[in-house]
Amino acid sequence: MIMERQHMFYFIGELLLSPCDRKKKEVLRRTMSSAGFNWRIFIAMGSNHLVLQTIYRRLCESDLLEYLPPDIHLHLKNVYDLNCQRNNEIMQQVAAINSLLNSHNIVPLYMKGVGNILDGLYKDMGERLMHDIDILVPTGQWRSTAELFLQNGYRGMTVYKPEIENRLKHYPPLFKPGTGIMVEIHDLPVEKEYLKVLDASQIWEAKKLNSENGNCYIMSDHHKVIHNFVHAQLVHHGHAYARVYLRNLFDLYLLSLRDDAGKTLGALKHHASEAKAYLRLMHNIFYPETNERQKLTVMSHLFLWRHAINLRSRTISLITYFLALLFRSYIITPLRALSDKNLRRSLPEKLFSRDWYRRHYRSLTRIYRTKAA
Repeated sequence: MIMERQHMFYFIGELLLSPCDRKKKEVLRRTMSSAGFNWRIFIAMGSNHLVLQTIYRRLCESDLLEYLPPDIHLHLKNVYDLNCQRNNEIMQQVAAINSLLNSHNIVPLYMKGVGNILDGLYKDMGERLMHDIDILVPTGQWRSTAELFLQNGYRGMTVYKPEIENRLKHYPPLFKPGTGIMVEIHDLPVEKEYLKVLDASQIWEAKKLNSENGNCYIMSDHHKVIHNFVHAQLVHHGHAYARVYLRNLFDLYLLSLRDDAGKTLGALKHHASEAKAYLRLMHNIFYPETNERQKLTVMSHLFLWRHAINLRSRTISLITYFLALLFRSYIITPLRALSDKNLRRSLPEKLFSRDWYRRHYRSLTRIYRTKAA
């Protein structure tokens, strides 16, 4: 019997928890060696959930590489090696950025992937996939910091428009020609609508100093847990679509080994239902035997049910994604605009912008082309 997508999702979750004891290793070995194990779905799901490089390291640590087909072994090794190379380039750029900003009496705070690497959340440089460098600077300094970058060889992807500054949380992405690494300079850690959950003053008050690559700060583990939730479930609409990256859930798991994630997310007054659902999904994958579970709301149970349905059927997943996108974009957003002045100003621009519809179309086609995960 061929392993189904839902089973593969949880199997990859088990792999991420390696290295493992002899008994668990034997279970993983038998699963991968079975006739019904679908390597195509394994690779596609690991790639789509941004954890192939992490899987490779866990297979190495558990001495399970010998049970992989040669082509799968080579592919995973290439993914890991390329990620190591890129992450080393990113960290070299982080050191250069710290040197530049420190020379102008600015100590940046790194968020998301770079912050996790700097804080030693991952033991191996190549385990965590990183897309860009997210920097939080003291309130009101983002434009002057961006100008400093521009004066030192960086270029902007788009033209900065001062008239829409109050709608932005970060300066338009910058890059240094020849690197292919984007830098986002944040004035706010999250979109303005989520500042009630996590604002910049809280982060700066509890920041941690890191001096290995020049003076810089990282968020406290407590705030990294909250930021992980807000970014994955609210900003990128993971809760609305019932789609969650294993990379984000694994980050949350690693953070839960340092911070009481249940207490942290359970204490959120705003978006409490979404936080409890996200936490329960992480527990289902990485703490399946735990008895310490918070009582869920009806909406939290609905999220978990929708997530399970999405995993079982790709067709249903596409349909529910499309319906959620239409509902959020064409019903919820206009209703929110009634009470949100900034959204009222920007909404007509979006509704009459071909680019806005193109982005939605590209998003749908990208999901459709993801055949396995």
